[in-house]
Amino acid sequence: MEYRKAKVDEIDLLNEMYRAGSELLKERGIDQWQGVNLPKASMDNIDTIYVLEDDGEIVSTALHVERDSDYDKIYDGEWIGNENYYAIHRVTTKSSKSGKGYTNKMFDEIEKMALENGKESVRVDTHSDNIPMQKTLAKSGYTKCGTVYLYDGVPRLAYEKLIK
Repeated sequence: MEYRKAKVDEIDLLNEMYRAGSELLKERGIDQWQGVNLPKASMDNIDTIYVLEDDGEIVSTALHVERDSDYDKIYDGEWIGNENYYAIHRVTTKSSKSGKGYTNKMFDEIEKMALENGKESVRVDTHSDNIPMQKTLAKSGYTKCGTVYLYDGVPRLAYEKLIK
């Protein structure tokens, strides 16, 4: 397996993965990644998107950045780390590869990369109805820290994992 930066010629595949993830969330009754909130890979953000490959096939993807201003304020709790973190967004795995542990493996790779780059922790948020992601985060050792509000005022459950 290889975790690496996404390439420009993979934008269409990434957008198809986002659309499939959006449809799955919709089928589950989760109002995340719907309508204007559907993630989109583009030339503007391709340098922040990473993919997990297994035998040459892209199976999972995530976007991560050094920090996220949406995480500046947390409600009903507190972060367990300092301001030296990676923020993970837009996590999805191909539906045909669901249940095979790829998302957890991708989190492992993100944590290794964060550690190599001197980060103290990794933060991620998810919809309160997205129970599968909450279970994945718990399995990967993430702690629920409180609630954050995204740029559009939408609340999300906030998680963090110390890696040092």
